[in-house]
Amino acid sequence: MKKPIIILFVAMAAFLAGPDSLPGATGASRIFQMPLAEVQRATTDYFQSRSYQVAPTKSSQGRVILDVDRPAGHFQILLRHHSALATRVTFLDDTGPKAGEVKGLWSALEKAAAGTDPENPGPRHPVPVTVLDLAGAVVCLYADNGSVDFQASGFVVDRRGLIITTAHKLNNDLKIKAVFRNGSRVPVRILKIDKEKDLALVQAAGGYSGPRVNLAAGRFYLENGEKLVGVVCPKPLTPQFHKGRVDGPPRRAGNQVLWQVRMNVEPGTSGSPVFDQKGRLAGVIKGRYRGTDSIGFVIPFETVLRFLEIY
Repeated sequence: MKKPIIILFVAMAAFLAGPDSLPGATGASRIFQMPLAEVQRATTDYFQSRSYQVAPTKSSQGRVILDVDRPAGHFQILLRHHSALATRVTFLDDTGPKAGEVKGLWSALEKAAAGTDPENPGPRHPVPVTVLDLAGAVVCLYADNGSVDFQASGFVVDRRGLIITTAHKLNNDLKIKAVFRNGSRVPVRILKIDKEKDLALVQAAGGYSGPRVNLAAGRFYLENGEKLVGVVCPKPLTPQFHKGRVDGPPRRAGNQVLWQVRMNVEPGTSGSPVFDQKGRLAGVIKGRYRGTDSIGFVIPFETVLRFLEIY
């Protein structure tokens, strides 16, 4: 009876270990800046568009293995949670995929992460140039303090490296790093936290000479149905744009007034700036409506100015 138990334990350990320890790993592995569910959908769509059969065979928290059947044989792909907004994709199986299949999937996932259609490379939803020009001001904020795993977005507002983000996961014990669009990582220090307004001000070491969000040009009032664009925590050279619109009048949460928006709001996007069609700051993503990722709440521009004590 002991031998089957040992075999089962080894099999479970292999599945729960990293991809390099799995039998038959081909070494073709990359990280993409999309949540696991989105990567699974994009991977499935890519191979099904080529008449391959794709089905998930094993899954655990943060991991999915996809079976891919094609006329020439069979292979597997491991999708593994890397962070709140990133997934590692690894090709498995001794038979292995063809080089063209690996390259094709990488290309499809790159375009999906950038918000384009693999079959039609143009943008699905054109983003105003005024907003595109501000993408370099958006940063990722990471911290790992024992059992605390922190990830959020933020945006630079001053050449001294001042960054605005949300406060609901921040505390002074966290050692935080900012990751800029060019991939550089620098430590940041917390200057101010306001839990009631859910805003924080941090400063990146060494300052920042790239694009910055102009706080002198913002939107105090938004029209119902007005189009907005959120710019969220990017991967190097590939900013992520979430288009949406104002979804009704301002809402009150406790003592705070929030804009309700129809926009894709995912874990890790809190702290992202939201712009109008002219590139003016409309607010900061606070979070999403519980139970959905398509309705979110935005902290108004006026609240940002009050937090900074310049209004």
